[in-house]
Amino acid sequence: MDKLLDFHEVLVVTNEALELIAGFFYESFKPVEKKGHPLDVVYNDLMDTLEKAEVEAFEAWETFYADNFEKINEIFDSLNEDEQFKIELLTKGYTFNVEFGEYSHSSTIVLKLINNKGETDEELVSVNKPSLNATIFAGCISSGPIYFVIDYKKMLEDPDDKKLCYIYREPKEHEDYELENEKFWETDSQKSIKKSYGTNFDKD
Repeated sequence: MDKLLDFHEVLVVTNEALELIAGFFYESFKPVEKKGHPLDVVYNDLMDTLEKAEVEAFEAWETFYADNFEKINEIFDSLNEDEQFKIELLTKGYTFNVEFGEYSHSSTIVLKLINNKGETDEELVSVNKPSLNATIFAGCISSGPIYFVIDYKKMLEDPDDKKLCYIYREPKEHEDYELENEKFWETDSQKSIKKSYGTNFDKD
């Protein structure tokens, strides 16, 4: 298991290096007059490699945390049998639908709130961040609002720490949060800020 952990973390770091080359350095080396870009001969191959490497890194990461994703899927799926939850939604004029990925340990989850016209009013979408070992649950991929975050790395570092789920007291708007490289939810949970709080992840 340690080897698998090392494998996906090494792939993530490698991908970040490739992205740096493909982005920053490619733009920095301006074409010499009447000559092509010095990186043109490898650029297309580099982008193909980066695309494949990102897929490999994600699959390795998803496999490593398969037990966690399976538990999360079971919790979301159990809502289908929760009559109290259904009644509470109905009193507000909603039903719901939960969509999962292909496998029981898939990290893809979408919960839709459906109004009495059969239209989707709101969505809760899982946005996975292998580089931060976390899944962000939000209403929109680009800006939120963010409802809660599950931090898997924290669980590995301290299995007895039940506060691996950060729930926002008020949904957080966060532009381009999927591009973040820092665990902003930890900062938001600090006593001086108190925008979120840590807890165990369960149906309640």
